[in-house]
Formats: sequence, structure tokens, C-alpha cells
Amino acid sequence: MRKIVLVALSLAVLTSLVYCQNVFQQALTVEELIAYNLWRQNNGRVYNSEEEQFFRQLIFVENKRQVDSHNSQNPTFTQSLNQFADFTDEEFKYRVLNTKVSQTRPKKGRRLESRVLDQQIPESVDWRNVTNVVGPIKNQGHCGSCWTFSIAGIVESHYVLKHGSYVSYAEQEILDCVSVSAGYQSDGCNGGWPEEALQYVIEYGIVKSEVYPYVAVQGKCRDIPYDVPKYYPEGWYVNLDQTSEALKAAIAKAPVSVCVDASTWKFYKSGIFSGCGPTTEDDLNHAIVAVGYDADGNWIIRNSWATKWGENGYIRLAAGNTCGVLLSNLAFDN
Repeated sequence: MRKIVLVALSLAVLTSLVYCQNVFQQALTVEELIAYNLWRQNNGRVYNSEEEQFFRQLIFVENKRQVDSHNSQNPTFTQSLNQFADFTDEEFKYRVLNTKVSQTRPKKGRRLESRVLDQQIPESVDWRNVTNVVGPIKNQGHCGSCWTFSIAGIVESHYVLKHGSYVSYAEQEILDCVSVSAGYQSDGCNGGWPEEALQYVIEYGIVKSEVYPYVAVQGKCRDIPYDVPKYYPEGWYVNLDQTSEALKAAIAKAPVSVCVDASTWKFYKSGIFSGCGPTTEDDLNHAIVAVGYDADGNWIIRNSWATKWGENGYIRLAAGNTCGVLLSNLAFDN
């Protein structure tokens, strides 16, 4: 269904734009034309037709003008053109974000009462500064699989804190096996729930990425031979209270799976991001990993959109409930 919607949107816009192609090209500045051609070359973009190329060029230039306008206003954060520069906002939503998060949550599985973890809260925490606790930035590609990366991320950190070495765990196993056909509500690249992913890993374990490589499309759940090692995280997990204190307390123990509204994150480059309006649980559409916070309470977030996006793959969110960061989080309680 999502592919049909995207094709329909693209065809409709293409049809309406063809007649104005010559007029638009005359309105392009030399700088914009050079910027587009350089960006296209650096990102390896190849289109199926001249009409498609024109359509993408139009989107790129419109996005460039918006980015330039934003950066000229001396904001607390800057933007730049990245791998999403020829995406419309609708395409970004359907091809990258997780539309499942904001829908009715799954009723199956174990869910614990929300509570603040009982411990002293440090003034600041940054797990990137502790060897191996936070792994390399990964890339989910054009698949709404952020929920698998968020859970694999906290499982990897959990393993390091328990055993001392870093292991990359298989997002693709979660993507394939936590599926509608297996009785879950999560739906692969169409989005899914971190709760279901974590429940799966605790119950069935998870293999290393090298055993089950990521391919950015949902496939059939593979049978894992008995002699292939799997990691079974020990202990329970908690759904956190919706407060800064609860999230800080959890982060102080280990990185945390966090859901946010990332609709306006597309071109984030650096700085303290404050570009979300008031956010409710219905707005949440992306799952990531909170790996720290600074002395001012700003959140340090590990994303899964590769290192060309943001601050080498990270974003810093303004303190408080920016983008709904406090509304739906999972943490190990051990």
C-alpha cells in the first residue's frame, strides 16, 4: 500500500509539473544548478526518466532554498542538504519514518509499570566517552526499520556493560521475525514497535549482524542453527515515567530506546535542535537511542541515518520534552 501511495503521489506531481519545466529551469540560478549536479554526483542518484530527474531537481532546489533561509536566521541549530535532499516531506515520512509508533500499541507481551529508576542522577552523561558502550552509527536506508535499530542499539550496549566487549547485533533478524505473519503487530519497513522487538530479543535471543546481515527489506524469518550463538539479555525492562528525571536516571545506567517525532529532522546538521512544536504520543514516528545528556539537560541522541546526517549521525535535542522524547521509552532495569 505504501508503494502505491508513493507512486501515485509522484505521478500526480510529475504530471502537474511537466508543463512548467522550461519556466522553472530559467528561474534556476547557476549556484543552484551547480549545487544540484554536485549533490547528485556525490549521492549516486540515477533516475528513470528526464521527467523524474526534473521532478527531483525541483524538489532539491526547493529544499535548498528552505535550508538556506533557515541557516540565514542564526538559529540554535543548522541544516544541510544530505541524502534526503530530493525527497518530498511525504516521501520522507513514508520511506524513512515509522508510522506505526503513533498507532495503537500492541497488547501482547510483558509490560511493566512505569516508574523512575531508583538512583542518584549525575549532572551529565555521555556514553560515547566510555569505550565500546555505543557502537558505530548504522544506516537503516529507505526502510522504516528504526524500531529494530533502536532495540539492537540498547541490546549492544547492554552486552558491553555486562561482558566488556562490543558486538553488533542483527537488526535484520528483528525485521524478518517480528512480523505480522508471526503474530506481531509490527510490519517490517512499514514500521513497528520497539516493545515487540525487545520482547522478541529477550524471549528468542538475537544473533550477530555478520550471521544475519541487514538488507533494508523484510524477508522470511530464517531458521538459526542451534550451534550459532545468540544473546539473551538478562533481566527486565521498564517503560519510563514521562519526566526528564526518569529519562536521565535510566540513561545514567545505560543507553535508552526512545521514540520521537522526527518529521522536522530531515536536514538537521548541528547544534541544539528545537524545531518541533508541541508533541503528543500520536505524533511519534521514529525510534532512536538516547546515549546521554549535558549539564543543561540537552539530550544526546544516536540516530540510524548514517554519518552524513547530523553531527556524525547524532542529534542534540533541547532539554525537556522536545519532539516528544519523554513520551515513550524503554530501558533495561538491571
